[in-house]
Amino acid sequence: MAMPKDLDNQSAICRSKQTSRVGTLVFRQGRSLLLAIGTAMLIGGGLSHGMFAYAEEPLSAQDADETIDYVQQIRPLLANRCFNCHGPDDKTRAAELRIDRREALLRGGESEEPAVVPGDPDASELILRVRSHADGYVMPPAEIGPPLGAEEVALLERWILQGAPMQDHWSFTPPQHTAAPRVGNDWSNAPTDAFIMQGLQQVGLSPANQAEGAILARRLALDITGLPPHPADVRELVEGARPDAVDRYVDRLLASPGYGERWGAMWLDIARYADSQGYAQDSPRTIWPYRDWVIEAFNSNLPFDQFTIEQLAGDLLENPSDSQLIATAFHRNTMTNSEGGTDDEEFRSAAVVDRVSTTVSVWMGLTMACAQCHSHKYDPISQQEFYELYAVFNQTEDRDHPSELPLLESDSAENAARRAALQARIALLEQRIAAQETESPSLPELAADASLATRFVRVELMGDSVILSLAEVQAFVGENNVALAGKATQSSDDYDAPANLANDGNTDGHFFDAKSTTHTKQGPNPWWEVELTEPHALERIAIWNRSDSPNIGDRLKPFRVIGLNDQRQPLWIIRGDEAPSPSREWTLPVTAGARDEAMLQAMASWWTEVGAGATPEARELAAVRKQLAELKPDVVTPIMRQLAENQQRETFIHVRGNFRVPGDAVNPGLLTSFGSYEPSGPPTRLDVAHWLLDRSNPLTARVTVNRFWEQLFGVGLVETAEDFGTQGAWPTHPRLLDSLSVDFMDHDWDMKWLVRELTTSATYCQSSEVTPEKLAIDPYGSLWSRGPRFRLSAESIRDQALAIGGLLSRKMFGPSVRPPRPKLGLNSAFGGSTDWDPSPGEDRVRRGLYTSWRRTTPYPSMTTFDATSREVCALRRIRTNTPLQALVTLNDPVYVEAAQGLARRVLLEGPDSLDERLAFLFRTALVREATDEELGVLRLAYEQTHAQLAADPAAATTLATQPIGPLAPGLEPVDAATWTVLANVIMNLDEMIARP
Repeated sequence: MAMPKDLDNQSAICRSKQTSRVGTLVFRQGRSLLLAIGTAMLIGGGLSHGMFAYAEEPLSAQDADETIDYVQQIRPLLANRCFNCHGPDDKTRAAELRIDRREALLRGGESEEPAVVPGDPDASELILRVRSHADGYVMPPAEIGPPLGAEEVALLERWILQGAPMQDHWSFTPPQHTAAPRVGNDWSNAPTDAFIMQGLQQVGLSPANQAEGAILARRLALDITGLPPHPADVRELVEGARPDAVDRYVDRLLASPGYGERWGAMWLDIARYADSQGYAQDSPRTIWPYRDWVIEAFNSNLPFDQFTIEQLAGDLLENPSDSQLIATAFHRNTMTNSEGGTDDEEFRSAAVVDRVSTTVSVWMGLTMACAQCHSHKYDPISQQEFYELYAVFNQTEDRDHPSELPLLESDSAENAARRAALQARIALLEQRIAAQETESPSLPELAADASLATRFVRVELMGDSVILSLAEVQAFVGENNVALAGKATQSSDDYDAPANLANDGNTDGHFFDAKSTTHTKQGPNPWWEVELTEPHALERIAIWNRSDSPNIGDRLKPFRVIGLNDQRQPLWIIRGDEAPSPSREWTLPVTAGARDEAMLQAMASWWTEVGAGATPEARELAAVRKQLAELKPDVVTPIMRQLAENQQRETFIHVRGNFRVPGDAVNPGLLTSFGSYEPSGPPTRLDVAHWLLDRSNPLTARVTVNRFWEQLFGVGLVETAEDFGTQGAWPTHPRLLDSLSVDFMDHDWDMKWLVRELTTSATYCQSSEVTPEKLAIDPYGSLWSRGPRFRLSAESIRDQALAIGGLLSRKMFGPSVRPPRPKLGLNSAFGGSTDWDPSPGEDRVRRGLYTSWRRTTPYPSMTTFDATSREVCALRRIRTNTPLQALVTLNDPVYVEAAQGLARRVLLEGPDSLDERLAFLFRTALVREATDEELGVLRLAYEQTHAQLAADPAAATTLATQPIGPLAPGLEPVDAATWTVLANVIMNLDEMIARP
């Protein structure tokens, strides 16, 4: 067997006390290719990506004269063996003895004897107890666990001899910047490299050479955008003509739209984003605008501090934008139980608990959930502090209800484009009308004593999106209401409330009781009009308003009443800026001379804007305004909204985590052991965001930097990304992590800076080749003596296949889509069939993060490659290797269609000769050039496959066209099917689904 080419830096986690690293051995590509071809041709699937587990080296005792490190050697021992009974949790603390704090350790417990006497192990009760074998005296007791080993007891003794110094856990103190060490080597590109080189020199290793240009191009493209590189970029790195080629390439990738999609997909796991509400019913949820916000935030390089503030408390900012409100959907991704008969408060409380735990986990990397029921056993988080933070998140309007209120109404991309076009047209028409005003036809002049004989009385309500509702309109000549005999019309009818209800003699304005009130549809400038039986010189006009609700009655403003003659020319006009309550009466001018100058100007304006004197532009303007008013937002997104101060909920500790058993009342608060940020009043979600981002908070920058490192290197500097507490893994390079964290803050939390800093380092650019020496000294790659090699994410594996097949749509944003997936014929308990019909057109082949995600039935091929259900926050995906994954890449309809697309690219874009086409196929998929051995294997596979398919034309046609569709003119089914098989083989290689 050939020497392993690399050891995959993957890890499996036990969240209690043990951690282990898992490495994947990837064999030389010729052997992998033979195995894949044999698998594809003989059994149609089953290629597994092998895994080998390695035990972590045990901690060895230090020499007696070596300084003991409390944080790294003593505290983990005490935490594992003693804290359960003598740690932070006061509810389970035995004998009133607490040993996680020095003053308590020196004070002792209920015996009032110090547990430790610095410098004197023999006088220290702690040592006497762990040395003992006597029942009832030995610690830990037999029923709790086995006694300490001799080496562990000796370690404690040496620590006490050295004065029993106790420092805080490494991650509980703010990070400090350390100057990059001098390593006397020109390999370094960045300070990161100096720290890595120092570690390598200490064990006698050297870094690997820089990866070949094609390999590095593919690595960078997949890591930064999740897509294969462009051939021109590959050529630039292969030729190496420019010393800054890598830097330039990284900048282009960071500027591409794919960057936000790739890193947005990572964040959606953290945000537990899904297109369904969760629980058994798992009803659909419209929340994709949040997903689009995340993508845009990464692409626009929104600083991480602002990225944090807007998601946790965008609604609490001054005059928040729609974008900032949509960002708050981060915490509306919690699940909602819409099943009938459930207790809404139970599941609302569960959502608040989730928000508390998720916030602390995402930004601080601490296991917060255990403090829901009791004080944390290992980290300084009490149950009271959990519920003080709970009280902060307990003051939002949302509740466990299918309506998902509160909601933000917004436009889809299509609606937004339509709205922008209408607004642009309105602006243009308004400009034209302003230029035409001097040319508008004037009203006819009347003699001062001319009678104002009114034939039409018109009521208009002014506004872009309003409803006109009238109880009665009266027009008097003397005491005679001549409107009663008139014919009424209105701009539109709604709610079975026609125009004649406003001149029927009934002035009762109660819409539901009297049923004598008009009602138009909502729209711009609705109107009501009555045509009198003959012209009259009206003396008075009265308007009666609705009276069933003050709020509804207040709608009737501003309005105007216009009197028109037989030629529909205005004779008089009245404006009402306040709604009649319930009625209002005006005295009218009877002759032309009785009209004042203000009325004449108002009549002229009405005549040019609305009346017969209006220009075609004015009429179009009215129509376009109506269209704009009728264009309603077509997307609603659940958002956060703070309760009013007089509606704030009182919060209690939940005894044993049970919301039905309230304990002591608590006020909103923060975790006091982490940072010195002091809010100016009772803390809000905005204060939580500022506390997390305060430089005194020891965890946020470290956790974020570690997350980006993990995404680019396969495993974090702290392997347990979900646990930076005392039970988590120790960082492999603590000073590097701290220095990067401080630099990240100093660069204003610039996420693109961080990606650029890491991907342009020599550490990142190393080849993943491994030597026997490195395999022996650095088996897990944790010293970074070579470039890491690990499997791609589920989304990237699929996107890459569609991209090299020439099928991937680059359409961005919008509602989630349904790509093809195998039909299983199953039904879920509440939601009907688990199958779906694929989206039409390009929506069926969009990037993976746009896939509709239902928590109870997530997209199967992605879950096979370790995508999560997103019922809860997932800080990282633990990679698995199973035969099912090879079956997916061989047989899933998406991958079959991608192979068919790649086959057609070979036939339509590739050269003419067989060998050149084989090289084109290999290079298109894997970017690098194939070796002679690999080409030989592919040539043999081509010949055998072509012969088999030529003997079965029907099978060849099926393989070449289903599901992708008919062949282009000139392509033969046997040729297309043969290349489909070879493309399918390539897509099933370890190298294909691995980040090189």
